[in-house]
Amino acid sequence: LGEFAFHPTDGRYIERDRVWVQENLINAVIPLLGRVRCHAVLVPALQGAMQEVINADLAFLISPEAFQGCDNPRLIAEGRGFSRHAWGGAVDINYSSDATIRANGADPRLVAIMERWGFTSGHLWNNPDPGHFEYIGPPQPGG
Repeated sequence: LGEFAFHPTDGRYIERDRVWVQENLINAVIPLLGRVRCHAVLVPALQGAMQEVINADLAFLISPEAFQGCDNPRLIAEGRGFSRHAWGGAVDINYSSDATIRANGADPRLVAIMERWGFTSGHLWNNPDPGHFEYIGPPQPGG
């Protein structure tokens, strides 16, 4: 996803090099999610994954209101490494205080689709993060 110069701003937030931002982040409209700002390299995979969700009649698993985006220039926590969101390289789907909506982010059918399209899921991490998907590479064949 590239490298960028940065400087800290407030707590866990950073300001990235403007040239890197202009060259790498794009706005797009994604099925089910609406308007997003993400790293250009993951947009086709995210579009494909959401279209597959629709084609599989699983759109009910996605709560558009609970989509928390891709681009968020911050650290994982203050004093720790960069969040994948700092590159616009992660998406947060179904982030809600409603436990049922949030649980849909770890639904095995959604996770399988996202994995086919080049994302890994945070739902099985030591500190689980259901609904957090990080782009790690091109879609698998057939994805």
